[in-house]
Amino acid sequence: MNTISEVIRRQFEFQENMNSNKAEMYLALVAELGEMIDSMGVFTWKPSERDAENIEIELIDIAVFAINIAYYDDKIDKPSKVVDLPCNDFELVETIINLLASRKYIDIAYSILASDQKYVDVITAKQALNQLRQDYGYREGKYLKDWNGKEDNTYLEPLYGKSYTEIYDELEVFYSTKIVPGSLVNVFDD
Repeated sequence: MNTISEVIRRQFEFQENMNSNKAEMYLALVAELGEMIDSMGVFTWKPSERDAENIEIELIDIAVFAINIAYYDDKIDKPSKVVDLPCNDFELVETIINLLASRKYIDIAYSILASDQKYVDVITAKQALNQLRQDYGYREGKYLKDWNGKEDNTYLEPLYGKSYTEIYDELEVFYSTKIVPGSLVNVFDD
C-alpha cells in the first residue's frame, strides 16, 4: 500500500530537480483552488454544473502543490494537525483557505491525503507519470503528452493502487513501445 510519507518523500526528491520556487508553487496551488471552485458549479452568472470527479482531481493537485511549498519551507514533512475535510463544497473551500492562511502547507496535504487512500494512490501514479515526463524530455519539449489521441494522464486509472515502481515501469514500457517506439533506447541520444 502506498503511504502519505512515501508520497511526500518522492515529491521532495522530485522538487529538488525542478527549477521552480515557493512563490510559483503558491500561485499554482491558488490556481488549482480556483479550478476546484469552478468545478463546483456554484456560479449563477454563468453556465456551470458540479463536476465531482474534477473536484477530486483539483483537490489532489492542491495537495501536490502544498507538498511542494512545504519543501521550500525547510522540508517540513510532518503535520501539526490533520483536519477532517467537510463534504459540503463551501466548507471544503473554507477549510483549505483557513489552512492556507495558517501557512501550514503540509497540513493541507496530509488532510487531503488522509481523507481517502485513493488520493494517495492517484498522487503516486501522477508522480510516476511526472517522472516519466521529465526522463523523456518534457522540459525540452521532446515528451509527447498525446497518447493515441488522449492525454497521458488518462491512462493512469488502471494503475491506481500499484507501487510507484510498478506504475513507472508500466508507463515507460507503454510509452517506449506504443507512443515513441525505440525511445527507451534512444532517450539519452542527442
